[in-house]
Amino acid sequence: MNAGKWALHQSWVYFSVILHQVESNTVRLREYGEDVLVLEKVDIPRGAALENSDSGSFNCGYSVMAGKAQKILEYVLETRIDALVIDELDQFLEDFLLTHDAFMPDNTVCNFLKSYYFRPQYKSTQSALAAENGASFSFNEEIRSKRRVVQFVSVWCSLLRINFFLNPVTNSFVEELFCLVIEDRKRLEGMDDIVARMATIRA
Repeated sequence: MNAGKWALHQSWVYFSVILHQVESNTVRLREYGEDVLVLEKVDIPRGAALENSDSGSFNCGYSVMAGKAQKILEYVLETRIDALVIDELDQFLEDFLLTHDAFMPDNTVCNFLKSYYFRPQYKSTQSALAAENGASFSFNEEIRSKRRVVQFVSVWCSLLRINFFLNPVTNSFVEELFCLVIEDRKRLEGMDDIVARMATIRA
């Protein structure tokens, strides 16, 4: 085998190894035989800078590689919102909020958020990720879904500031969501912090 063919062969071997590594770390969520969300497993450091962390200081997380717009939004709601820290903004969430207009207009986002708000046991993506890690879930998903939507809107509002309220679509949605939250407080326990967050958004 001459040098040129040998180099080509080696390149193919390296490519095959990389491709295998990527595929082995890829999680594909499918509906009706179609990939709707493609995630890559990544190591997330626990409380330490990446360069100063050893292998025992990591949790397994996921990075979005591809997916349908609504499925990506569902993933954001189910896996990024609950982990938000006050005064810290998740980079993926920020990127989504700043770029979603390119593939998901505001009215579609708001309609999906409203749909998610009313789903008492909306946990398809979360359940799939749990199955991947051998975990199970038992919590009040109705309250959690409502809290996630309000928290998402809060981050959206804080990021866009006055422009959020100058947009008739998002401004109208906030008023509708506020009314829904007030009504739900009459029948559900655990809504006080959600109502307070909505009041802050509208202030």
